[in-house]
Amino acid sequence: MKCVTCGKEIEKNDFFIVKSVGITCYDCFSKISNNSHSYDSETKVSTVLYVTSAIIFLIGLILGIILGNQYQVIQVNPADVTGLSSTGQFNVALMFCIWIVSFISGMFFIALGKIVSLLQKIKNNE
Repeated sequence: MKCVTCGKEIEKNDFFIVKSVGITCYDCFSKISNNSHSYDSETKVSTVLYVTSAIIFLIGLILGIILGNQYQVIQVNPADVTGLSSTGQFNVALMFCIWIVSFISGMFFIALGKIVSLLQKIKNNE
């Protein structure tokens, strides 16, 4: 972030906050921003989105394995009276479907976190 008045590149330790003014430049005391949390807001929102994506990945992985074992493959058996019997095979197709959906959802949240992070950096540089 640059100071508009003196043109100095402002780092995290090169400013101070005056309660009535907001963030001011340490050298020329000119007002930089009304938002006293401009550095923190970038990390909070994007971190929440990144953690949400990690939780989605983890839940999708575990849920895919559990449901793949729970809903086993049913095959037609002509010798059986009912015509259907459970073979006890793991349902790989269901597991992969759940994994794919959770992967896409998790990547969506990662992309949102990256977009928020980039927009906050653009906002801080102006």
